[in-house]
Amino acid sequence: MKKIVHTPHDHFFRAAMSYPRVAQQFLETYLPEEFKQIVNLDTLSSEKGTYVDEELQSLMVDMLYSVKTHDDQESYIYILVEHQSKSDPLMPFRLMKYMFSIMDDHLKKHIGSTTLPLICPIVLYNGKNAYRHTTDIFKMFKHHEALARKTFLEPFQLVDLSQIPSKILAEKTWSSILLMSLKHIMYRDISNWIEPIMQSMGIVEKEGGSDFLEASCNYILHAGDVGDYRRFSQAVHDHFSPQLEEKVMAIVQTLEVRAKQAAMQEARQAAMQEARQEARQEWLAKGIAEGMEKGKQELAIQLLQKKLLPMEHIAQLIGVSADTLLAFAEKEETNFVS
Repeated sequence: MKKIVHTPHDHFFRAAMSYPRVAQQFLETYLPEEFKQIVNLDTLSSEKGTYVDEELQSLMVDMLYSVKTHDDQESYIYILVEHQSKSDPLMPFRLMKYMFSIMDDHLKKHIGSTTLPLICPIVLYNGKNAYRHTTDIFKMFKHHEALARKTFLEPFQLVDLSQIPSKILAEKTWSSILLMSLKHIMYRDISNWIEPIMQSMGIVEKEGGSDFLEASCNYILHAGDVGDYRRFSQAVHDHFSPQLEEKVMAIVQTLEVRAKQAAMQEARQAAMQEARQEARQEWLAKGIAEGMEKGKQELAIQLLQKKLLPMEHIAQLIGVSADTLLAFAEKEETNFVS
């Protein structure tokens, strides 16, 4: 929602409609019967902000209410007050734009939801003369009204490439390059599907489409995976003119260099990772060995202090000579009797 630019009209309308009895009676009187039958006006709640374009806020005031339907779905009532001396010929369009903004805010508030809310728009007009412009957005399409009604809010035309066989797509040479590229680019390795497109490309180049082909090859090579560069290069050589072949192969060579650099970088990173892993293993082994050695020494000291075993047996137990054990004991200033 946009920030409200306050005017006397805005202050009065919002103040009046903040009284529940005013809003209730207004809506009971002017809300379309079909909408009134499915909503519970006792759940009516005003929303903050405005959807009117800032440059029009001195001429229009709006107010949005949320209201629950009887099956507990959130819906909205949008009231727009037009206080101009003459009616606005673009009002149906403005309403449609504001309603879509309301739906957008609703989806942002209900993250993950794919259900659009019902919105009932009401325009309150207080001009000097009768409202003389259409309230039907389709009338604004003039002599295309019938087609607008059929296409504007009807189910949209869907072109699902996953369900159209490549043989059908390939029937139109120019568009086949676009559609076949989009259909197969998800499979990455272009060498498995590029040949039929190359045939169309050869025809398109002869018909003056070199720039289109260069852009198409640039997309295919960057978004896909060339896989076998020699196979691709041969296809380019077979179907393209020398001039176009040179441009496309320049792209291929750039990608080959990048691929080699990426492979070298990946190899360096793998080597560094392996070296770090080996170092960690070495440090771990050293730590374990040092810990075991320290443990042996502590055990030997305890056995010597308590005189539980002869010195020779203790030295044999921890894997050192008696002289070494004696030297260690003296270093630790341990008193014992042999």
